[in-house]
Amino acid sequence: MGSEMCIRDRIYEGHTSPLLRSFMTQLDLTGNSSTTTYNGTTQSIAYTLPADNLVKGTAASGKNVGTYTSDLYSSQQGYDIKDDSVLTIDKATLTYVATPNTMTAGTTPNLTGNVTGFVAGESLASATTGGLLWNTAGNTTQPGTYDITGSGLSALNYDFVQAPVNATALTVQAGSIPQPILTTVNSALPSGTPAPTQTQVTTIDVNNPLTASGGEEGESGFINDPQSQSQVIDIVYNSCDPSKDCDKDGTP
Repeated sequence: MGSEMCIRDRIYEGHTSPLLRSFMTQLDLTGNSSTTTYNGTTQSIAYTLPADNLVKGTAASGKNVGTYTSDLYSSQQGYDIKDDSVLTIDKATLTYVATPNTMTAGTTPNLTGNVTGFVAGESLASATTGGLLWNTAGNTTQPGTYDITGSGLSALNYDFVQAPVNATALTVQAGSIPQPILTTVNSALPSGTPAPTQTQVTTIDVNNPLTASGGEEGESGFINDPQSQSQVIDIVYNSCDPSKDCDKDGTP
């Protein structure tokens, strides 16, 4: 705040020329330091000062997070002020609060939530930078309880924490196994070729084109049927005279 030029003189930098201490009254303002939390308004150190208004200047004050010092001074007939007081404004806390969600294993999770703790009417848009993201470290292909965590934001006057509920916000349930839709089609075999036994009738997933040879190769059109991803086809073998023009269903 001020500095001593010598033992008998006092100068308040930026405010006075050297002043004689012998004409000044000692005023000890040490011990008034204050630590507070950001609240969106200007905060300051509260001094108890003499009523004669001979102490001039400004007490430590500030709005944003940081450290502030006072700038007090007096006159020749005033006070030799001793003051080491500091105002410290710490960050307020914002909390990522995930929205509890239940999903089926193997599906895409819908992760959402909000941020709480803003002061003085501030908001995500006015007080933060970055983009709000929600993620999980869980294996969403397996049933269980997993976390949903928020991230992606930064702020001058806030720190960020996760809400306790975030640790178990995501519930993954086992999915039901879809029952296949069965379609029976015919496959032509040359005349005289014995059809396979019933235990050899082939069940084929429609997502995979038929690549087998012989009497099955005419079924690719059926196998690629896009009706359902769970559809399967039972192939029933029929004989067909190769001298005739057999179509894919085994009939001339």
